[in-house]
Amino acid sequence: MVNLFQAGVVSAMLTAAITPSSVQDGIQRHGAKTVVDELVKSGAWEKVVVPEISSGATKWVMLASALSVGTDAGTSEQLGQSLIYALPRSPAAVLSVLDLTGQSPPRSPATVCSASFYEGDPTDPVKYKIMALKAVSHVADPALRAAKTACLSRLS
Repeated sequence: MVNLFQAGVVSAMLTAAITPSSVQDGIQRHGAKTVVDELVKSGAWEKVVVPEISSGATKWVMLASALSVGTDAGTSEQLGQSLIYALPRSPAAVLSVLDLTGQSPPRSPATVCSASFYEGDPTDPVKYKIMALKAVSHVADPALRAAKTACLSRLS
């Protein structure tokens, strides 16, 4: 299997070859910063990673913790925005990657549960907030109770 994250290889690959498992493997082998930099350089960050996380695809959302370590100001903001969009679509996955310690701003409840859109505002922000509140309210996993409470507090 070709290692997609060897220096410059991602740039030459089609973005369709980027999968959650290849990204996770790259992070484990080369570190989050290297992987995020290569994804940005190749265009896969904006063409694959951001849209997949925004869609609420669980395997992609679950990468947010590992990816956030390698983000800078711009990619951090994009990651946070992606999680905002994913929240009503995949609330349990998003709550599971929230950082309640405040160490990772793109994954903090203040960002993800704020419904603050920096770009690409939803057509109906009020509807978004209602959908997000409803989705988060229905998460029943006891392990996510603290994240759910923090998120509902921000959304209310």
